[in-house]
Amino acid sequence: MFKNLYLISLECIDEGNSFGLNIGDVVYAAGWDGSDFVRDINNASLSADIEYVKYVAKRIYNEGDFIPTIKEVVRSIGNSVKVNFD
Repeated sequence: MFKNLYLISLECIDEGNSFGLNIGDVVYAAGWDGSDFVRDINNASLSADIEYVKYVAKRIYNEGDFIPTIKEVVRSIGNSVKVNFD
């Protein structure tokens, strides 16, 4: 069976961030250590381990630059990712 996959959407909330992002910019977690991000959702890190994704999202939130939102991947085929944004 197919496993559910998850990614983390990151909305910038810190005007003085060291990433050069503006408030409201949305990027996606990459690398799962929580220190890197990508602008293209198709390059975001995906995981089937929801508990680990929650842990990473909480750690990113505590750093204060982003509001993370966990998104469930509806479809991942090749280089194309579609997520449920509800």
